[in-house]
Amino acid sequence: MSSYSRFRDWQGEGIGESIFLNASQQVESLVAKIHPRVTIQLEGRSMLEGLPKDGVYYHVSEDANIESRGWTVEAEQGFLPFRDQSVDLVILNHTVELYHETRTLFKEVERVLSPEGKVFMIVLVDRWLGAKIATKYYPLGNIRMQPQSLRKIKQYLSENELGIWEQCSLMSDPQAVMMSQRLKETLIYPMGLEIARVSVGWNNAVGAL
Repeated sequence: MSSYSRFRDWQGEGIGESIFLNASQQVESLVAKIHPRVTIQLEGRSMLEGLPKDGVYYHVSEDANIESRGWTVEAEQGFLPFRDQSVDLVILNHTVELYHETRTLFKEVERVLSPEGKVFMIVLVDRWLGAKIATKYYPLGNIRMQPQSLRKIKQYLSENELGIWEQCSLMSDPQAVMMSQRLKETLIYPMGLEIARVSVGWNNAVGAL
């Protein structure tokens, strides 16, 4: 079983599932707002199932053994086999934690993104700043994923004239889960980031196009 397959299993149970369900709601809200014609999802359990029927959907992974709505595409890390500016919504389903070629990934995302397109990124932010987490609390098991710092994500985005327009927490309701799960979520802090192209105004203020 590949690491990508194990990751999809993780998204179907426990903490992984709660993050997935919260992220799926955010994706559905974003789709209702921007009405994308072409949507691609990179990695993870499919978030495409509940989206409108009139869209075109692709699920891209290094391991294309996926049951998903639309077309499944197998591609190497960081390579998106789509034309320039041809995609209206890119869903990065924990892709930055799974891939090593992060800069290449964001460069490709910027290349395929349509002028008014959006990116929705689901990411685990490292709240411990590199500190070692006790094994019994580590929320990712033996899956090879590397939580990211928000500072580095912003740096990669700015290198490609992209920026965070909105962000939200994808944590479970603290009243609805056991403290052990809440603690594990806090260690990695799941976030949803809505990303768009940015422009610099006359006063050097940065805003979404």
